[in-house]
Amino acid sequence: MVLAMVIAYSARVGDDASDSHIRHWLEREQPGDVNEVDEEGNTALSLNIQAGGGWELEDVDDRLRIVKFLLAKGANVDICNDSGASPLFHACNADESTEFGLSAVRCLLDVGANIDARTTRASVANTAGPEMILGETPLSTSLDWFRYEIEGHTVNGLAYVSLLLSRGASLDDCWGSAPAEACLRHIEVVRVLGVRAAVRAGQVQQVLRAAVRVVALVVIVASTDFLALEQNRPEVKRRGPRFFSLGSHASGYVGLFRGIRRASSTSTSTNQLTNQC
Repeated sequence: MVLAMVIAYSARVGDDASDSHIRHWLEREQPGDVNEVDEEGNTALSLNIQAGGGWELEDVDDRLRIVKFLLAKGANVDICNDSGASPLFHACNADESTEFGLSAVRCLLDVGANIDARTTRASVANTAGPEMILGETPLSTSLDWFRYEIEGHTVNGLAYVSLLLSRGASLDDCWGSAPAEACLRHIEVVRVLGVRAAVRAGQVQQVLRAAVRVVALVVIVASTDFLALEQNRPEVKRRGPRFFSLGSHASGYVGLFRGIRRASSTSTSTNQLTNQC
């Protein structure tokens, strides 16, 4: 059956009235199907996550209440919409509230979401989700946070990537049919080209912004988050100087990332944003 428009709308808004509509929908005498989809293949769970838990909500607990309720009612966490993206993929793109996104990621993984689920089709950015290539995973879309010079994106990317790797995300075949190394190299190449084009055009401010974007990927491996994880892995060899171009050393950096999967499951959170669901 097709998801009713009022339920689809309520899943996006997420306020008290919307929460009541969704609860009534699933708790009435003849409850609805929690996995019904709208005309774009979105379940109520997917719609709510894409809306950051609710368009007008601020408190992260309020944002999470519908996600938790739908999961408790048996929502399928691996249903992809017509753009080929799963709820977990969308959670890793939550930009209105990264705290919500990370908490949603934890909730989804705790109930068995496929951490390495690959997008089933390529898509341009639209109302059903972000731009993506065929075969992307939540990890590769999290790496995409490092592509942009928007303030806060590097911190967001670090939080999502750290969380996914600590929960066992694969670095192999996560970007189309290519590993994370290829994704990282592509990110840096685009940034370097941006610097060169800006230099030729004499755009000083653009040069500075693009240069910062190039440096960002190098800086993340020297961050306290990654160093803290590394300290939990005494068997992993230190990999020398960290401050050089990523392009010729992408494999080395991904080596660091790969080690994160072996971090102790009892280690503390890598970031205050990655609190338990």
